[in-house]
Amino acid sequence: MDYETAIKKMNIPKPGERHLGLETVTRLLMLLDNPQDAYHTYHVAGTNGKGSTVYFLMNMLKTTGAKVGTFTSPSLFEYNDRIQINGENISDEKLIDVSKRVRETCLDYDIHPTEFEWATVVAFYYFYLEQVDYAVIEVGLGGRLDSTNVLHHPDITLIAHIGLDHQETLGGTIPKIAAEKAGIIKDHCPVVIYPQSVEATEVIETVAKNHDAPIIHPDPKQVEVLSRSVHEQTFNYGGLTEIAMHTLGNHQFYNAMTAIEAVQYLRRHDQLTITDDQIKQGIANTRWPGRFERLTEDPVILVDGAHNEQGMAALADSLRTYYPNHPIIGVTTHMCDKAIDNMVPLMTPLINEFIVLSVQNYDRSLTAQEMHQELSHFTDHPIFEVDSPEEALSLALKRAEALNALILCYGSLYLVSDFRQAVIDHFQLTL
Repeated sequence: MDYETAIKKMNIPKPGERHLGLETVTRLLMLLDNPQDAYHTYHVAGTNGKGSTVYFLMNMLKTTGAKVGTFTSPSLFEYNDRIQINGENISDEKLIDVSKRVRETCLDYDIHPTEFEWATVVAFYYFYLEQVDYAVIEVGLGGRLDSTNVLHHPDITLIAHIGLDHQETLGGTIPKIAAEKAGIIKDHCPVVIYPQSVEATEVIETVAKNHDAPIIHPDPKQVEVLSRSVHEQTFNYGGLTEIAMHTLGNHQFYNAMTAIEAVQYLRRHDQLTITDDQIKQGIANTRWPGRFERLTEDPVILVDGAHNEQGMAALADSLRTYYPNHPIIGVTTHMCDKAIDNMVPLMTPLINEFIVLSVQNYDRSLTAQEMHQELSHFTDHPIFEVDSPEEALSLALKRAEALNALILCYGSLYLVSDFRQAVIDHFQLTL
């Protein structure tokens, strides 16, 4: 179900204005008997790598035979994909049914949630109705005041990589952003901290100590990369050997390591029954669409939702690792509220030609003309303006053939979603 249809069918009563805070979602969940307390929960915050970490955790838990809910944002392909059980989207019928139940409570008590608060409550209530064993929850924005931060007793919290993003809301420095992310830490609840900058780590550790929360530091020095290819990576970590991983990118070793540390900690403390083989199988089973995802082989078409400076740096690193010195046609745009001048120079040295467009029906997106102007400050390579993902794909295929180049769509998850669908339709792919 697409976003507009979902919102219309869910029929949120007088949606509230966007804000950070827990009052509305706390009250609504309390009236629904706090469904989020009915199952085990893992809570994941951070700037980059949250989604991958959530999926690694879900797939590891799933191998034990557990029923595992996941809540992520934003949607990539359709509204339903933010709410899943064992990797399967909530159906249109169940999304509408659960929404009706939540709507009745809102009307009875004159409650006006924002769209994200609504989605959070729907997810938690759906997981309760479906009797999941675990729910792995991704923070939407920040942590301390994010709508998901109503988990009273999570099994464990995880802080993924922290960088500069949403500075207008979370603060203009790494320590301020880290403090907001660390707001998900609860009393006596263990926290796994992805290898961070010193300034971020110190802030998170201080918050954890104030909550008497055990701190787990994954050790990057224990990551031993055995092989890399565009099809599979293998590595050793933490006593586990020959772990196969199909999510590509150097940063994915660290995301996997962070998730592995969480389940190993809980296993050591008799809070989770899982074998080494199940951990390895869960990592091997993980796919994360839209993140350095290879859609076709001839030509190679990649999509990556990198949309901030840290994500762009990771994408550039992955391109140098897996496709060194390979000509690239870049299909891209950015949102107007991003630090474009910090991101564009990370990619321009790697890309031979650019195709720019706007995300359709999305007013935060730069226009093709604006994106062209931004790129021209950093490159003299050809830049083509188009009006749609389909037109971008058609031109990219022609230019890729002429240059023997791969095609890369990046810069916005919304653009990646639209372009990915255009590729699927054009090549009649089943992914």
